Amino acid sequence: IDNTSNSNRMLNDYFVNDLVIGFSLKTKNIKEISINLLVNNLFNSQYESNAWIYRYYHEGIENFFDGYFPQSGTHFLLGVQLKF
Repeated sequence: IDNTSNSNRMLNDYFVNDLVIGFSLKTKNIKEISINLLVNNLFNSQYESNAWIYRYYHEGIENFFDGYFPQSGTHFLLGVQLKF
């Protein structure tokens, strides 16, 4: 999270899987129709890819606030492309 290399201020390892499926077909009136489906985070992993920390001293004692940015669960994107 910061540049101290302190193991208490590190994000957990994560591994996510994505899936892309696409196909195209040709018709008489339209030169080509392409349909693509993208599935991000296929197995719905819970992870943070970035974070922040605010360190400060109060009465000689180190304190900190930290925040994490959780990433999206499984989500989809569908695309259609037409070529004339």
